[in-house]
Amino acid sequence: MLRLQMESGDVPCWCEISFRDNPLGIAIRVHKDIAGSLEDRDLVPFLEGELGFGEFSKITDEGEFFGFDHAGLKRDAGEFVEIFFAIPRVDIVTEDTCPRCKGSGEDSFFKRPCSYCEGTKKKIAYDYNSILAVSASLSVLFMYPQIYSPNKETTSKLNQLIILNIVSSPRNEGGSDIGGAWSMKFCNYFRYLFNNPERAKQVSKAAEKAMKAVYYYCYYRRNKSNCFWVQIGENTQLSIGCPGGNCRIIPQECNSGEGCDFYGNEVDTQIQQLSLLTALCVIHDEARKDGW
Repeated sequence: MLRLQMESGDVPCWCEISFRDNPLGIAIRVHKDIAGSLEDRDLVPFLEGELGFGEFSKITDEGEFFGFDHAGLKRDAGEFVEIFFAIPRVDIVTEDTCPRCKGSGEDSFFKRPCSYCEGTKKKIAYDYNSILAVSASLSVLFMYPQIYSPNKETTSKLNQLIILNIVSSPRNEGGSDIGGAWSMKFCNYFRYLFNNPERAKQVSKAAEKAMKAVYYYCYYRRNKSNCFWVQIGENTQLSIGCPGGNCRIIPQECNSGEGCDFYGNEVDTQIQQLSLLTALCVIHDEARKDGW
């Protein structure tokens, strides 16, 4: 299986991830050599019922959409089919007056901005359906056997750098997760960054900036946390974190010259999940820029 091969050698790319900042979102590119085979998933009917969604738009369907509730937008990208997932807002500032502070924008007892409306004086509504549709659509996409571990090589001149596991929980249950594996090539890029501190600093800052943009696009807060970090340590110790307890991505032990599995820790919401995925997308983009 190519998943195992990429952890010990170069394998032609079958799937890429990328960050977009205008509009804000995540793009997944699937090589056309395998995109046409992604037709049937027994998991889809289960998720439709379990997550409460309607019809799932497959990558092979006619039309411009992919996933649940039209979460992904398809387009031709040369040797790839690209699926773009726009980041949705979860907290929505309405035109209605905040019921807690009665429109004053202040907490009179604690003498600070109202914790319900963040000082906006307006009622904040919540839309979790849209972000769940993105997460669930990504979950299905990366569970395709042809994407998780394809059995044939593509004709791409690029190398495969990463595979992902995305987990979505049913409505009202909370919880989500992210994990996967980095290829030998990607781990070698982390080593390159560790040995080039200035470049590592540029990559880390770009990933942190993108994470913060996604997190606070979804989750309205005036008093914003700076608890976003990307650390590139010795021997591929890439660690990524965002607000929320000990929410982060952690690698397993990695031997020199090999790939590495990674997993999520205390990833409780889809906002955290997509924020961490954003950081991985940026690092992937930077690796491509550096010729990896």
